[in-house]
Amino acid sequence: MLFILLFVPAFYLGASMLGGVLVAGLLALAHATTYAFFAAALPRSGGDYVYISRTLSPLLGFISSFNWLVWLSVYIGIPAAYFG
Repeated sequence: MLFILLFVPAFYLGASMLGGVLVAGLLALAHATTYAFFAAALPRSGGDYVYISRTLSPLLGFISSFNWLVWLSVYIGIPAAYFG
């Protein structure tokens, strides 16, 4: 966060941090509201797989969960290997 606060004003003249926070907050609010509605409608643990498989199809739920697994492995695995 500190890096962004120092980097943005230096390289992007006229950038509005307040505007960026407001836009990001509105997008995050819409996303959080969607998950809240799903959690209320399908009160079963499991997260995205349960939501997607019950509303769209089990195949799409599997594809979404597998995609999430692969990307988290990349995002966590590579920095862990460099750190180790």
